[in-house]
Formats: sequence, structure tokens, C-alpha cells
Amino acid sequence: MIKKTLFVPLASTLLSLACAQAIASPYSNFIVFGDSLSDAGQFADPGGPAGATLRATNRTGPIYLDGSGEVYSANATQLLGAKLGFSEDQLAASTSATRASEGLPDGNNWAVGRYRTDQILDSITTTSIAGERSRPGYLVANHLRADPNALYYLTGGGNDFLQGRVTSLDQANAAAGRLVDSVQALQQAGARYIMVWLLPDIGLTPAINGSPLQGFTSQLSAQFNSELVRQLRTVDAQVIPLNIPVLLKETFANPAQFGLATDQNLVATCFSGRGCTENARYGLHSATPDPSKLIYNDAVHPTEAGQRLIADYAYSLLAAPWEITLLPEMAQGTLRAHQDELRNQWQADWENWQGVGQWRAIVAAGGQHQDFDSQRSGASADGNGFNLNIGGSYRL
Repeated sequence: MIKKTLFVPLASTLLSLACAQAIASPYSNFIVFGDSLSDAGQFADPGGPAGATLRATNRTGPIYLDGSGEVYSANATQLLGAKLGFSEDQLAASTSATRASEGLPDGNNWAVGRYRTDQILDSITTTSIAGERSRPGYLVANHLRADPNALYYLTGGGNDFLQGRVTSLDQANAAAGRLVDSVQALQQAGARYIMVWLLPDIGLTPAINGSPLQGFTSQLSAQFNSELVRQLRTVDAQVIPLNIPVLLKETFANPAQFGLATDQNLVATCFSGRGCTENARYGLHSATPDPSKLIYNDAVHPTEAGQRLIADYAYSLLAAPWEITLLPEMAQGTLRAHQDELRNQWQADWENWQGVGQWRAIVAAGGQHQDFDSQRSGASADGNGFNLNIGGSYRL
């Protein structure tokens, strides 16, 4: 007596990822070098509360003005570092006189506002100078050894342009080479994981947009990035480029997708009005100030919305391998649901056997909840799976 069963399972599984701040970071530390785009607060903030430091973005609001008692919002490095599970002290500025005067520890963010590419290299190989304070650079302070398990993050190049050091294609190439020198110095000291910004298109910032210099500045920005990518290919490390120009291009093309204003010129206006045209609707001195609707806080730096966008993009690149580890679990959940239903059908026949030569239709629906704990190399997640099994059995 043989019973043949044919099942066609139709199943769907939805996993809700819980990666942010829920995984054990695969990196031992998060170490930042660069300019004001990454500076976590090297300089004192005279317009903020006691102990506050400057960052190149807007204040936290809702007033946003100097003297309001509000600190500056977190920048992209702080947001990304928090997602990776690092503390505020770890993500703080490395050479802040304000923190030192309050007895707070130096952080791992060596970026300093107004730094050019040559100064970024100095902060790694010789001396970190933050105006109000100086100290030995990162490698000097760490006996010329870079933590091989840390994630390193670099921005740079913009001030070479803004300070008049890049006015030709050859100078753009040279600036890119200096930034790669920093990457090489870290790699040769033992660094293995290095995230590097591609330079935003400076021609598409409020500082330059609409001026006679826009076209040539955009050309120089593109040349800088082309040379940067070419030279980064020679670095013997896991280099993760952040394609900020493409990210911003996509944002300007579809601002609604990112929660930004759709009826404003996001390239030519800014929030604060410093060095640029203040946005009439959402600017600092408007009736409805709202930096979350704009990309630029000032002539070249992002608002809190822009900072969050960059941090989310960077985190998505880092988290993708962890999240991919969950895909086999989704397939396994579907297979288990199908096998469970087969088992249920067999057990239903116990002492009530299907007659010889008879068919029996089978239609069964089910669901399951899946919960996966986080691991060092995998994300945590939970989700619900639904399945529909349609088939039939025939007893010979």
C-alpha cells in the first residue's frame, strides 16, 4: 500500500531587521580623520551652553539660534559610530581643549575643521593641531601601530579647493594623492578596514552654485574623485569608498524620498544663511525654520538631515554582509513550514487510512514567527512567515 503525495507550497517570509545598535560591532574601534565634514567638536562653542563644542551643522532646535541653550546636532561620524555601538566618549574629538579642561577623555575623532589633505596626513603621522590645543598624531600616540580590527573613516579635499590650493587638474590629482597618502600611512601601520569619502561636487554647493566657477569647479571635483579612486585601488586594505556625489545627486533628483522639501531649491539655498542664500521657507530666520527639509546648513556643510542621510548610507554598506546572513534563514523557514505540514498530514492518517484508489485534496495555511539573536558576524531580526500548501494524495 503506497500513498503518493503532491504538495505545492506557496510561502512568504518577512524579516524585520534589528541591526542598528543591536549587533555586537565587528570592529574594535571607530577612528576618524578629516576636515569639518567629520569634526566631532574640536573647538569650543561660544554660542552654546557650558562645555559645548562646534560642529559644522545646525543646532538641535527648536530655536536653532546661538544663545538658545542648544548644542549642535551630531554629525555623520557620530551617528554612524552610534549605530555601530560605540560610546559618546569614543566618538568624541581627539584634541578638544574644552573636553580636556573638563577632565573628559580624548575621543577617537581626529578630524579638524578647515584641515586640508596635508594637515589630515599630519594628524596621523606627526601632530594633531586643533587651534586651541595640539597633541601627537594618531600613529605617534600609538607607537606607530594602527589597530588592525578598527574601522577607519576619512574625509578630505574640500578645503584644498576652498583655500585656493586646487585650481587645475594637476592640482586636483595632487590633492587626491595626498588623501591617499593618509590611507597608505594607516594601511602600512596595520589598518585593514578604511572607509573613504569621495568628494562632493563642490560646484553643486551653495558656495559655488550659479557662479561663473560652477562648471570648472565641478570638473575639478570629478577629476579629484577619479584620481582618488584610481590610487585607492593600489592600497592593500579593504577600502570602502563612500560615493557621496552620487548620493547627493539621487537626493536632489528625488527629495521626497528622503523627506526633504520638494518645492525648494536645495542646491542654491541653505538653512543658516552663512555664506549662502538662506531658504525663505525653512531657513533659520524664517517663520518656520526646519533644517530637516534642507540638505545644506551653510555654504558647504550638511544639515542634520544631510548628516543622517550620509550616516545611513555608510551604515548600509557596512551592515549589508550581516543582513545577507539572514537570507538562508528565510528560505529555511519556508522549508520547515512545508515539512511541518507534510508531517501533519501523515499524522492525520493515523488509524484512519485513506482508501485504496482514492484521492484526497489538501489545502492548508499556516504561519510562524521567527526570532534570530544577534551574533558578532550576523544581525538580529524577527519576522512573520505565512504559507499556503495546496496538493493532493492518492493511495495505490
